[in-house]
Amino acid sequence: MKTGLLIVLVICFVPGGLCSSQPGILNNVLRPSVIDVQGNLLFVMDIEKMHVFSIDPLQHLKTFGKKGEGPGEYPVSSSASNTIRAYENFLLHEALNKVLFFDHAGNFLRECRKPALIKKIRSLQDKFVGVRIYQPQDRSTAFAAVCIYNQKMEMEKEIARQEFFQQGNGAALTFDLAWDRLLFDVTEDRIFVERSRKGPFIEVFDKTGAKLTSFSIPHKKTPIQSNDREILLNYLIQDSRMQQIMQQNRITWKELSKNFRFTYPDEYPAVCDMSVDSGKIYIKTWNRDRQGKSEYLIMDLQGNLIKRCFIPALIPFKTRSIGSGKVETIHKGTIYYLTENEDGDWVLNSRKIDI
Repeated sequence: MKTGLLIVLVICFVPGGLCSSQPGILNNVLRPSVIDVQGNLLFVMDIEKMHVFSIDPLQHLKTFGKKGEGPGEYPVSSSASNTIRAYENFLLHEALNKVLFFDHAGNFLRECRKPALIKKIRSLQDKFVGVRIYQPQDRSTAFAAVCIYNQKMEMEKEIARQEFFQQGNGAALTFDLAWDRLLFDVTEDRIFVERSRKGPFIEVFDKTGAKLTSFSIPHKKTPIQSNDREILLNYLIQDSRMQQIMQQNRITWKELSKNFRFTYPDEYPAVCDMSVDSGKIYIKTWNRDRQGKSEYLIMDLQGNLIKRCFIPALIPFKTRSIGSGKVETIHKGTIYYLTENEDGDWVLNSRKIDI
């Protein structure tokens, strides 16, 4: 197997509900962290570079991007992956301290600076939406907040917040191993925020931050069993950021974890992941069947349940890594995901969801 390749979390098909296409090898891709699709184009974030492929036929079109601090360049951190998001007319690249814009051919358009602790930037017409990680001046509780920003990345409004899953500093560092994150996604004119801890339900806002509506998420409580604790702890150990810390400091997990405290809620959060695509909301829950398949809820934008199904993971749950990014995406009702073959090549797979 090629050195330096990471096994990453991908999503497989719904038995009986998807139509699969033949997979294809992605030439020149070494260690992908994020993918996105727009039209017939696939975009891949790969360490310090970006690739663009045509999907049908599958063909490498261009590699672009440059590490640096100059215009059109971006920093690359060993502890967190840069991300990309494809839109109809441009590609958004999110780095530690800036947001850059490229056209689909890889030509640099513009950039703007951002604070390092604003993550998951999404474009919303003439605004941005992102998650801000912050701690009040009394250094009591750390929060994650969904906020609206102007074109200069200046915050205009906070629309939702909850306690961050990581609290404290140094020897007092505490991790909530249920990974209850504040999730959101955007359409052309609306923001959808998942509120597991308050419902669960989804709140819908316009680009000014005015709340339009909210609706419940059909939810079945999933208890955290004793054997789940080992799985959740391994989820943290296998995280690429933890692996980097251990490698750089030449310490073992046993030595590093002496400074950590872990908490395990009685139940999993209501939602594991959420995305909005082509007039539908795709909600992945923590509920799994006896074969280990994950539950997906597919809803319309008004909150009506369209379909409930179980999707098997191509990569076993214990090998997932939250720091390695997201090499799966949904575009126009098709799931695109990457897998690694026995030769160490990265392979694009796609399956149409039959709703």
